[in-house]
Amino acid sequence: DGFGALLDFQISKDFRIGYAYDMPTGEIRPYSTGTHEIILIYETLFKQKGPAKSPRYF
Repeated sequence: DGFGALLDFQISKDFRIGYAYDMPTGEIRPYSTGTHEIILIYETLFKQKGPAKSPRYF
């Protein structure tokens, strides 16, 4: 059990950077200070240009 937070910034059209923190709330809490994560996302493939050709609603 635990909770987490994520913060994400879009630096450019293809690049995003983020930070995440997870804090345990269960029995492991006295033994863990949580986890820190740095997220780097570089998107180049499969970008959709224009509106969807077959939009679906779920």
